[in-house]
Amino acid sequence: MGREYVQVSNDSSHIIRRRVVVASARGAGDRGIERSRARSFNQLWAGAPDRAWGHSSHRCRTLRSRVGALLLRPRAGPRQVRPRLLITDLDGTLLDRSLKLDPRDVEAALRAKAAGTLIGVATGRMYRSGLPYAQQLDTSLPLICYQGALIQELPGEAGPGPVLRRREVPPELSLSVLELARRRGYSLNVYQDDNLLVDAITPDVEFYVGVSQIPAVVAKDPPLEERLQHGSTKLTVVVADPDRFARALAEVVELVGAEAEVTRSLVGFCEITAKDVNKGAAVTWLCQHLGVEPSQVIAMGDAPNDLTMLAVAGSPVAVEGASQDVLAAAEWVSPGPGGGGLAAVVSHYHLDRPPLD
Repeated sequence: MGREYVQVSNDSSHIIRRRVVVASARGAGDRGIERSRARSFNQLWAGAPDRAWGHSSHRCRTLRSRVGALLLRPRAGPRQVRPRLLITDLDGTLLDRSLKLDPRDVEAALRAKAAGTLIGVATGRMYRSGLPYAQQLDTSLPLICYQGALIQELPGEAGPGPVLRRREVPPELSLSVLELARRRGYSLNVYQDDNLLVDAITPDVEFYVGVSQIPAVVAKDPPLEERLQHGSTKLTVVVADPDRFARALAEVVELVGAEAEVTRSLVGFCEITAKDVNKGAAVTWLCQHLGVEPSQVIAMGDAPNDLTMLAVAGSPVAVEGASQDVLAAAEWVSPGPGGGGLAAVVSHYHLDRPPLD
């Protein structure tokens, strides 16, 4: 059988080999096309230079190795178990620039839930920023937010849902990132008690607020350096300009080293969480909490911050337009934001059908 070389990036110079099934944008089901798949993780990254994430340091190679070890695990043959849990990212996966869920995705989530499928959300957003979307999808599962740094139950009649798991960025590291941001003129978001704290309202902060739909609070009394003595759920260096963002991301990676996790969600958002805190670890924890095997999980994503989540899921799914490393990690590709991607996944994996006894 011959090998087909296909482009999987907006950058026409980035071409890799892979084998996935890509859903038709007009409908989902089992229609699709086959493409050849990268034989090794090194081949994957040969087509994705460091500049794709802004990584140019030893930290980048370490991150590749860590995620690559997961992505290269042997896959089983034909699936013997029906997926029980569908966990999805939001921005870039379900949400487009309108920041609205496709009605087809909402309706499909309701059908899947009625058939017994668990539906969950794993996002880099703050809890109260991701909560409205989780509620629209009618999930009853704990919300994974802040890239996995916080897992919290949804609110109920008795009030706010309890926090099940929280991991903070240590104060010393947080202060080092603050010093870098101030010295280089980058905007830094600090998160405490689900509040967004900043040094000043800048165009970059306004860019972030426009996406998160959560107002930023200027920290004056006390200032950020004092507040960071108590740590931060997550840190986000926000640089809207793509070229400047690439430099900022590389600088943060160099500063942080192996002390914490650094990833990118949307271009412009460099996100820092405590060591070993990521969506993959959060999904693993949620599986244990729910009594679900990872092999029974479908995970949907689009960006580098979703790689660890796709790596632990039995059925990793990318959306059209995802970064090339995410596309190469997926077994199936669904339509992108606004295209009914979740509805396509529900149809393709028969999640809206009652399980057979």
